[in-house]
Amino acid sequence: MSKSGTMSISMRAEAKDSEGKLIGVHEHPLDDMAIRAFAWGIQLNLLKTNETMTDVTGTANAETANTSISAVNLHAGSGVSVPSFTDYQIQSPLTNTGTTAYVTPATNAISGSAFTVTGTFTNTSGGTLTYGNVGIEITLNSHTYLLTHDQINSGSGFIISVNGTVGITYTIAFS
Repeated sequence: MSKSGTMSISMRAEAKDSEGKLIGVHEHPLDDMAIRAFAWGIQLNLLKTNETMTDVTGTANAETANTSISAVNLHAGSGVSVPSFTDYQIQSPLTNTGTTAYVTPATNAISGSAFTVTGTFTNTSGGTLTYGNVGIEITLNSHTYLLTHDQINSGSGFIISVNGTVGITYTIAFS
């Protein structure tokens, strides 16, 4: 149960085979790993504070307050270790073949006290892949930053065959 005046982020992953049959569901209810770059983003754009942020390559970049974001993506990796607040990149990032590793999500308007960020990865790699972790990334001044980082299926990931999918829904709620 959340306290009044809080923000929570949850993640749901649904894995389907190439025929669309549901083969697995994983949820992180109200305990999603929002990481340091998420906090930097709040300071940068809501509190008008210049920040030095670490991008997905491990490079520290000085960012100027109130800079607009040019892209939002979901990014998947095959690593299955537990995420940390100090993470700056996806574990064992998958390479992009079509929508295998990156998807531009749909970000829905706030409805009531929440909004969602959703996208579906499709394994078009030609072989079986493990989807072990996922996160929301943003691009700011040509630098990419990881905002959230989640483990999928409690450390074992989802093993997805060719043309199978993993649908991701992040829910950001305020109470």
